[in-house]
Formats: sequence, structure tokens, C-alpha cells
Amino acid sequence: MKKLLYGSIALCLFAIALTITQLSCQKTIAQTATPGDDGNNYILYEKSSEVKIPVITQTDSGAFTTYLTYSPFEFYTSDLNGNNEVKIPITLPDDLYAINGAKFTTDGKTIIFNVATKPTESDNNPQQCYIYSCALDGSNLKKIRDNCGFSDVH
Repeated sequence: MKKLLYGSIALCLFAIALTITQLSCQKTIAQTATPGDDGNNYILYEKSSEVKIPVITQTDSGAFTTYLTYSPFEFYTSDLNGNNEVKIPITLPDDLYAINGAKFTTDGKTIIFNVATKPTESDNNPQQCYIYSCALDGSNLKKIRDNCGFSDVH
């Protein structure tokens, strides 16, 4: 009987601990802002895909293919519930690609993001990083800073 009582108490305490944990945890959403004057909040998030550049090396024993890879990011906004996804159409110079870490400006009308140089076959230099900004419709693209560190936007 004692073991049954202790087991019941232990289960009750475990249930209370789970309830407290669930109450204390809260969902966080990617950075939100209020673009425009419509009063709606938006989420800014990113998606990436891997790009592979084939590099063919000719040696005495034959040709070998290796790949330079990079992952360009595209930035999107949506309503807080995930509806109305809109891609921000950013047109960068051909030798650059957007990397993660976009942030809204305080007015919510502009994003600031990191940009890096694409790897090339003949390039042994370290990758360069820049900070750019643009409006949510992709217009007004501006370079804000040259040769920054990869974590400067954060």
C-alpha cells in the first residue's frame, strides 16, 4: 500500500512539473515588424538552396570533378500565421549572393542583410562580406558597409 501511495505522489509531482514547464515555455517568432501604416505584423524569414559549381581538374591520371558550393538565401515576409508569403525580389550583382541574417529596420519598411562573394575556380582569396539594405519590394538596394564580418548584421 505504501508503494502505491508513493507511486501516486511521484506521478502527481511529475504531472505538475510538466504543466509548469508547458506554461513557462513560449513560442517565439522570427523577427516581426509593422511595415507600412496598415497595422499588420509581418514575419521576416529566409530560405536557402545549395548551388554547386563544377571544377574539372586535369591530371596525368585523368580528369577529376570537384565542386565549389555556396547557399544563397532568399528572403520572405508573411503574416504572423504564415499566410500571404511574399518573396522580397532582391537583384544583386552576379558575383554576390545573400547569406542568412536579415533584419527589419525599426520602421519595418527596409531589411538589412549580409551579402558574400560567390566562390570561383581561380579565386584563392577568402570570401568577402558586405552589408546591404533594400525596401520590402526589393527596390532601393544599397551597399551599407564593405568588408564586414559575417556576424555584423546580428
